Amino acid sequence: MTLALGLYLISLGINYVPMLIYAVTIAKNDSAWVEIGNELDDKRQAMAKYRRQSILLLVPLLVPILAFRKAQR
Repeated sequence: MTLALGLYLISLGINYVPMLIYAVTIAKNDSAWVEIGNELDDKRQAMAKYRRQSILLLVPLLVPILAFRKAQR
């Protein structure tokens, strides 16, 4: 049980690696406002979108898989 929990937590930590790389890229390019665009004009809709996306962080290794697939396109 402890090993399974440990592996789950490690895999959740791996989910944050692509987001860290993306955040560093945005910071280096000073493109945060471009990335946001007009999303924050409707704050309620934007927060609902990001709330749904944050649930994906609970699925182990999903974010790196999705980032890899997006990079291949």
